[in-house]
This record gives sequence, structure tokens and C-alpha cells, in this order.
Amino acid sequence: MTKKATDKIHNWHTSAVPPTTMLPTVGQYYDLYRLGLVMASVGREDDTGIQTRGAWEDKPVVIAYTDADAEIINKTIKKMGLPSIKITTSKSKEPDDTHKISPLPLFKETPRKS
Repeated sequence: MTKKATDKIHNWHTSAVPPTTMLPTVGQYYDLYRLGLVMASVGREDDTGIQTRGAWEDKPVVIAYTDADAEIINKTIKKMGLPSIKITTSKSKEPDDTHKISPLPLFKETPRKS
């Protein structure tokens, strides 16, 4: 059974806003992010078919940048008895066609007057 959101909202609220829609099953993080992506693509001629759901939805990930990070993550997962899925265990590698040196000059601090 569908219940109108206005059943719980005062009339003086609903009369003061433009057409408003509540999405009670949309989570405030991943779901809202996906909603924004799909809304941005609706009606575009070059619509590439953005997926409405993703493989990683609402699944936290932890990333190890160092071996020490990986050790802490693995020990924590084991200590807490958490199920986990290893996405990759290899170090990251930039694709060959990616610029590895910034075209921006190095930062030079402005001398400060005393």
C-alpha cells in the first residue's frame, strides 16, 4: 500500500514549496549519488546508458597504498570476522598513455615579510 508523504507533513509546509517528491527508498549516500548521475543523463542525445545500479553500491571499500596499510586492513578484517572480497592485491600502475609528470611548475612559497 502506498501512503502519501503529505499524510505526515503539515499543509503549511506543502503549500510553501514547489512540486516536491520524496524518495523514501533512496539511501542518502550511494543511492542519491546514482540518482544524480541518472538525472544528469536523462534526455541527453548522447545518453550512454548510465547504469542505475552499480556493482559496488553501498559496499564500503578500503584501499591499501602501502604494505603497512594492507597489513592493518587484513588484520582488522580478520579480528572483526568481516566477510570481504579482494578486488585486487597488486600495486596500481598508471596506463602507458597517462602523463606521469605534472605539467604544472613546482610550488614556490612566497617569501613572507616580517
